[in-house]
Amino acid sequence: SLYSNVFRLAMRMLGAYLPWRIMLPSTFASMFVNVVAPLGGASGVAVFVDQAIRRKQSPARTAAGAMLALISDFTAFSLILATGLTYLFYYNDLKVYEVIAAALLLLLTIGMTLILLLGLWQPGLLRRLLEWAHRFVRLLFKRFRRPSPLKPDWVEKTFDDFVGIGLAIRSKPKNLVKIFLISFTAYAMDLISLWMIFRAFGQDVHFGILVAGFSMGILVWVITITPQGIGLVEGMMALVYTSLGIPANIATVIALTFRGLTSWL
Repeated sequence: SLYSNVFRLAMRMLGAYLPWRIMLPSTFASMFVNVVAPLGGASGVAVFVDQAIRRKQSPARTAAGAMLALISDFTAFSLILATGLTYLFYYNDLKVYEVIAAALLLLLTIGMTLILLLGLWQPGLLRRLLEWAHRFVRLLFKRFRRPSPLKPDWVEKTFDDFVGIGLAIRSKPKNLVKIFLISFTAYAMDLISLWMIFRAFGQDVHFGILVAGFSMGILVWVITITPQGIGLVEGMMALVYTSLGIPANIATVIALTFRGLTSWL
């Protein structure tokens, strides 16, 4: 529900309105799409765009709203990730691949932010990119003897939308803070759930250890190319907790239980 609310508020901020009865099932559907086509959460955006087209909303603003929600999600997680990385570094348990994965997440977040703000900072570059995309799609469909799905005025409409998106983001900083706080609350609830699972199995855990295993698991979940990080997330969480002193059998069953409750259920 919190995750769906992040998407709803981000889209509304940018001028795309989808009712709550559509947003909640669409959020679940986007999660399923991310399982089938894992792209760091970006593939699920297509679900929201499809719903927007059905309701005569702007596809560009809807996609931008979903992207803004992902940026907020990754930014909130980055605070938790920084805590986990600091704890692992302090105890000399930080691995090179963990640093590389964190850097990839940072680059992904920066890249999506630049795309949203391109119309505000570099409108000329944005127009050239849209014109190139329009020509590419037209030539691609022409090769298969099919008409292009993009209308002749697609460049102008999309350009105007992205300029408006940039202005909306700049003019409503309080809304950005609200979206971020909801994203952070969702992660805080995940951490509380994980702590309760530790307690359920009779295992005491230091806050730093709790955050370290959680942050590394979620990082693999976002960065990995496997569907929702099947096997990798559970393995990473168990590996980190074991390296920090949690018995291997307990660490494994906790990681599997957490993933079962927060993802697969």
